[in-house]
Amino acid sequence: MERTISIMNGEGSLNHNNRTFTADNVDSSRTALNVTFINDNIKAVYHELFDQALKSYNDKQTRKDRQIKNYYEKISRSKQEKTFHEIVIQIGNKDDMNARDWKGETARDILSEYYNGFQKRNSNLRVFNAVIHMDEETPHLHVDYVPYVAESSRGLATRVSLKGALAKQGFVGSSRQDTEWHRWVEAEKRELAAVMERYGVKWKQLCTHNQHLSVYDYKKQERIKDVEALEKQVDSTEEEFLKTKILLGKSKYELEELETIKTIAQLENEALVDKNNQLNKEFEAINTRFMSMSESVASVDSILYEIDNGREYQLEQPTALMSAKNYKEKIVDPFIKKLKQLVRTVYSKYADLKVKIRRLEFEMETISENVADLRKQIKEKDACISTLQVKADNFDKIEEYLTPEQIDEMIKAVEEIRRMHKQQREMNKYYEEWRKR
Repeated sequence: MERTISIMNGEGSLNHNNRTFTADNVDSSRTALNVTFINDNIKAVYHELFDQALKSYNDKQTRKDRQIKNYYEKISRSKQEKTFHEIVIQIGNKDDMNARDWKGETARDILSEYYNGFQKRNSNLRVFNAVIHMDEETPHLHVDYVPYVAESSRGLATRVSLKGALAKQGFVGSSRQDTEWHRWVEAEKRELAAVMERYGVKWKQLCTHNQHLSVYDYKKQERIKDVEALEKQVDSTEEEFLKTKILLGKSKYELEELETIKTIAQLENEALVDKNNQLNKEFEAINTRFMSMSESVASVDSILYEIDNGREYQLEQPTALMSAKNYKEKIVDPFIKKLKQLVRTVYSKYADLKVKIRRLEFEMETISENVADLRKQIKEKDACISTLQVKADNFDKIEEYLTPEQIDEMIKAVEEIRRMHKQQREMNKYYEEWRKR
C-alpha cells in the first residue's frame, strides 16, 4: 500500500503534547495508548548545553551589564531565535491510517522506529520531548528539540541556532524557497520512507514539498507563488499591450491611408456624379433632337397627305376638244415633272432622317452603357466610403482610451517595423543579386 508523508512545523505546545490538558479532538479513553519517548525539562537541557559556554563568555566580559545571567531567558526574549522548535510527523490521513484500527498500529510502529534513529542522525538538535499520539484520529509524532551550534566565533561558543545546527549537519539553503530547513525535512522524509518500506508501505509522493510547512510559512510561500504568477501575468499583459500598441499604431497608419483613399474616392464619386449629370444633359439634348426629327417625320407625312389630297397633285381631266398631244404636253408632262421633284424631296428628307436616327440610336446606346457603368462605379465608391467610415468610427472608439502620445508611440513602432522590413527586403534583394554574379 501507499501512504503520504507529512512533516510540518508544530505549535510547540508542551502541555498539549504531554496531555496536561485535553483538547476537544482528543479521545481521553485512548490517551493511555500514547507513546512517550522522552520528556526532559527544557531549562535543564539549557543548563546541560550552554552553562559551560555561558560561564566562559561571562568571564571574558569586563562590564557586568554585558554578562548573560540566564541564557534561556535571553533566548525567550530574542526576536531572531526560539527557545525550541517542533516538528509533527504523520503517515497517511484519518481515512487510510486511522488510529483505531491495525493500520494505525502500523503507523505507530513505523513512527517509533523512525524516532529511534532521529537523535543519532541529528546530533545538533537536542530532543527533549517526543511523543506519539494515538488518541487522535491519525497517529502522529511530536518531536521538540533545541537546535545548537558549538565552536561559534561570536557570542557564546555554544549557542542556539537552527540555521547553524542544520548547516553543521550538511544542509545549506540556496534561496528563500529552498532553505536548509526544507532540505533537512526532505532528508527526514526519505529516512521515514525507508522505514515504511520495511513495513510494506510505499511513500505516495504528491509532487510537493510544502506539506511540512507551518500554516504561516505555507501561506507565505503561496503568496510568493501568487506574486510570481502575477509577475508573469504582468509580463504577458505588457507583451500583449505592446502587440496591441503595434497593432493600433498599424491601424492608425492604415487609417491615415484610408482617409486619403476616402478623400480620393469622394472626389472620384463627385466627378462621376458630374459626369452622370453631363450624360443626362446629353440625353436630354438627344431627346430634343428626336423631337426635331419627329417634326421632320411629320413634315414628310404632310407631304404625303398633300400628294394624296392636294389639288395640285391631282391629274386634271382633259377639256373638251383637247387633243391627246396637247393634254400630254400641257397637263400630264408638267404634273409628272412636279411629282418627280416631290419624290426627290421626300427621298432626300427620308435618307437624311434615317442617318440621323441611326446616329442617335448609337449615341443613345453608348450613353445608356456609360450611365449604367457610372451607376455601378458610384455604388462601389459609396460602399468603399461606408467601409472607410466604419473603420474611422472604430478608430475613434480606440482613441477614447489612448492618449495622443500613446498613439504616436504606436505609429513610431509600426514605422520602425516597416523600416526594418524594408531593410530586410533590400538585403534579400542584394543577396539575390550577389548570388547571380
